[in-house]
Amino acid sequence: MPSYSVDVSPPRRGYFDFQLKDGAAVVASGSGTKPLNLSQAVVAGRTYDLVVTPRSGKGTATVTATYPGGTPKQVVVYDAQDHATSVDDGTKKVDEILSPSGRVLRRTVRASLGAAGVESDDIFGYDGGSDSPAYTRPYAGGTLTTYLSAGAVGAVDVGGTITYQHANAHGDIGGTTDAAGTWTAVALADEWGVATATPGTRLGWLGKHQRYTVGATPGLIRMGVRLYDPKLGRFLGVDPIEGGSCTDYLYACADPINKVDLAGTFHYTLNFDLGPTGLSASEYMSMVAANFGDVFPIGGAPDTLPGAGANVDLNVRRVPFPVYLSRRSADGWAFGTRFGHPDHKGWVSFKFTKSRGRMRLQIRGYVPDYSLGACKFGIACFAFRKRIYRGIASRTWTSFAGNLRAQGW
Repeated sequence: MPSYSVDVSPPRRGYFDFQLKDGAAVVASGSGTKPLNLSQAVVAGRTYDLVVTPRSGKGTATVTATYPGGTPKQVVVYDAQDHATSVDDGTKKVDEILSPSGRVLRRTVRASLGAAGVESDDIFGYDGGSDSPAYTRPYAGGTLTTYLSAGAVGAVDVGGTITYQHANAHGDIGGTTDAAGTWTAVALADEWGVATATPGTRLGWLGKHQRYTVGATPGLIRMGVRLYDPKLGRFLGVDPIEGGSCTDYLYACADPINKVDLAGTFHYTLNFDLGPTGLSASEYMSMVAANFGDVFPIGGAPDTLPGAGANVDLNVRRVPFPVYLSRRSADGWAFGTRFGHPDHKGWVSFKFTKSRGRMRLQIRGYVPDYSLGACKFGIACFAFRKRIYRGIASRTWTSFAGNLRAQGW
């Protein structure tokens, strides 16, 4: 609750009329001698005028106002699906209405001290199964904001005014340009997502993938069905699928440079023993790359593994599974999915290691929720479908491991 006071210097008695106005309306008033104090609850975001009229006395009047603000706190509220729907930091309260699958349908930001003082109230629309919104607009009606994505450059169209967003290879927004080409830098976050400032669009770290900051001071980021704290490198909620990541709370198996967990839900990790070998991990990788078409178990595989950035048009029973080589190293590689792939925005990585004379292969994959199909029954439905997906992945990559063993390298 704000407190307002009026004093006179040098110390002399004076008599004052005191009015606090919201536009033309007087919301508080008082009269009296120096010093005069008045406390009044106000609405965040509104502009008030403080009018002090001296009736008697001499000296220079000094008017001061203080606002103690709310008590700092971090309160997160969850719904029946175990999705975080509200974050309150003591000053600002962010409420989000979510679908059963965790997509944000409506977001309201208001002062923490009460229901009044709404800063923003927006609804979100989608053009597919992804949890990345296609547009937002004020709940009461108003300017439509449309989001467009095309590789490393995306665009935000606010009522016909377009701002282009430029992302790095990780998907972090490094800056924006307007229609005239004027560049505005965005403060880059570190690999975990810790940033020195939050852009007005709430899109910075992984902004290309529309991973939004919640908007309150804890700096939390919504990653699909869970909230992520970049300062901890951990999710605040338990992974809804047992074994979905390396631990229930860990982000991207503690490898935020090479991996992402955009939906906060599903990673799988499979480990294979390929048998004894006299080759090092890098030598083994060279053999796999040179004979890729003979050993890789998915249709459309090229004869040899290309370099990073190359597109590969895989197919399963003539169904396109387009990917690109997002990374290639001495001991492994990773495929990212391209538009048209059922798991678009997902990825899978392959890494060889040698231990006690035996070659081992670790395969890690990330699968977006929407690639599993719509689930109106929430987590129970997704859990069932993820178990099915894990079984399919296990069969596919077990076949790959079998092909490698058969080579006898």
